[in-house]
Amino acid sequence: MPNHRSELQILVLTDEPERTVTLRGWLEAAHFTVVLERAAAEQPDAIIVHVSAPGPAALALCQELRDGEDTALTPLLLWSEQPFTQDERLAALRAGAWDCLAPGTDREGMLAQLSTFARATRGADRADGDGLVDPITGLYNRHGLARRARELNSQAFRDHSALACVAFSLDIMDAADEARAAAAVARCAQALSTRARLSDVVGRLGPREFAVLAPATGPDGAVKLAHRMLRWVTAAFAADPETGHDTSTPRTVNRSCPQSTGTRIPLKAGQCSAISGRVYSKEDIDRTGATTIGEALRMLDPAVTIGR
Repeated sequence: MPNHRSELQILVLTDEPERTVTLRGWLEAAHFTVVLERAAAEQPDAIIVHVSAPGPAALALCQELRDGEDTALTPLLLWSEQPFTQDERLAALRAGAWDCLAPGTDREGMLAQLSTFARATRGADRADGDGLVDPITGLYNRHGLARRARELNSQAFRDHSALACVAFSLDIMDAADEARAAAAVARCAQALSTRARLSDVVGRLGPREFAVLAPATGPDGAVKLAHRMLRWVTAAFAADPETGHDTSTPRTVNRSCPQSTGTRIPLKAGQCSAISGRVYSKEDIDRTGATTIGEALRMLDPAVTIGR
């Protein structure tokens, strides 16, 4: 998915982290977030490869990053502790580096260049956002699911938590009936997107294939999730097996409109309380899969803090 972090994240790859203190100081002073472990980086905005001297190993790493599915379009700078010759610089650029840096590099110029590269890439990611969504169901497509899986995997790595994936295929008897098959796919997509936890990621893998990525979910939780998904889809088709559409009117909730004063004085229908806040229903709480109200509220709104 497009990157929504407020600060730009820079992945610094090095075998000698002690020699990157100055570089990291520059980046942090410019309000970049610096990550040193590749597995811990959540879709970095740029990559800096730090080496003691230009050479075959540096070129091989640049080529690997250039050809990687996750990093092919990520700005890549090669930083060497030794100056580049003209041939070495050209070789690095051909290997995929966007620029080569060495001692004597102008700090402000380098930071401005890095910021421009990273922000341009973010803009391209946002423009490409529609390419991650299935236009028929509004769920993530294969590319979107793959992107979110990488992001969730990085998060799970940092948090030392589990991550599960449950996938299934609809067995549509009248697959030749395009209208009925399309209705079945739409109804299934609606059931999954409205019943899954807010922290889950729902996507469409193929014409009749779906998957759910579930953070903080181990093997037992994955089995339970599979059973819940079966119930959701079964109930969805039971609502209207001919068209796959629920005939009931959906209920909408304005979460920014508290309609209770906390007293015996009722408000008029549709009137919002003067008290600022957000509204969550029991269904919202249940969908998080959290075991406590406090944990559920933090999942629904990261700004919530729970006193102990």
